[in-house]
Amino acid sequence: MVQVSATPSAAITTGAIYYRFDLDQAQYFGAPVSSGRFADEIDVYLNRTINEKVSAYTAYRSRCLPKLGATRLATVKPFISLSLRCT
Repeated sequence: MVQVSATPSAAITTGAIYYRFDLDQAQYFGAPVSSGRFADEIDVYLNRTINEKVSAYTAYRSRCLPKLGATRLATVKPFISLSLRCT
């Protein structure tokens, strides 16, 4: 995992996260795969602090790139996640 973030203001944090998924064996839930290199994923996010007790978080999985280990299993589509946190 590699993460890069920036805080352009006291209320906003934004960034990107890169994930590399590898399998320890060339199988996925018992199904043989041609490689342990499973997938790469890139996510971008924005966290907005509204006040001391409330913040809003938005994440977008912009890319999930199946590698040799996952090409036969499924196609993963981009998605957006929204959450509101209250403490």
